[in-house]
Amino acid sequence: MGQQGLVKTCQKIRYGMMAIACVGIMLSTYALHVEVAKEGNKSYQAMCDISSSISCSKVFTSSSPRFLPPPSQLFHAADLWGMHI
Repeated sequence: MGQQGLVKTCQKIRYGMMAIACVGIMLSTYALHVEVAKEGNKSYQAMCDISSSISCSKVFTSSSPRFLPPPSQLFHAADLWGMHI
């Protein structure tokens, strides 16, 4: 594989990674839309709600913990000084 082939391979990998990132951003945006719409209108039904047992809006609005805490709780002033209260 010459230099030209390596450059083309790197470009394909870069385009694939950008495509995957764009899909992730779109899915995250849709999840946020469903969550906000469901909070405002309890009867809102998302496109991904297939049945009562398969419902993405139930997942997006559940009370279970998320991956990270809210930004307001992520960094406290005390943590910046090394004091964990």
